[in-house]
Amino acid sequence: MYRQRVRRFAQIIALTMAGLLILIAFTDLGYLILRHLIGTSDQISRQSEDVLKLMCVLPFMMITREYFWGILMQRRETRFIWKGKAINVITLISVVSLMTVVGPANPAINGAVGMIACELSELLYLLYTFRKSQSASAGTVTPTNNV
Repeated sequence: MYRQRVRRFAQIIALTMAGLLILIAFTDLGYLILRHLIGTSDQISRQSEDVLKLMCVLPFMMITREYFWGILMQRRETRFIWKGKAINVITLISVVSLMTVVGPANPAINGAVGMIACELSELLYLLYTFRKSQSASAGTVTPTNNV
């Protein structure tokens, strides 16, 4: 029961954050914030628009990852959390290094692509670990699987 409430709360947070990012990334509001409130140059403000558009997927990945962290912490299986974070960091370094070599037209995208790749790799690892752990414990009675 509580997991459904937590999941629902996480979905609301992710949708809210993604909605704000979408509003900023796909309207003139983003440019106005960057150019006039933050004071960036026109060139940096324009390059940042692409980055903001890419980053709209991050709230969903981050909230889902943190949901799995909570379940793993509750199960006292934190070794999977540090392994996932190690995968995250290795992926980030690899992707940003590769993007630097490839040299996209907009170099500001390097960090956004790196963030998306590292969050996705950690999320996929945690999802795999969670499902594997769930199927292994399907036959046992534990307080965490509500039997």
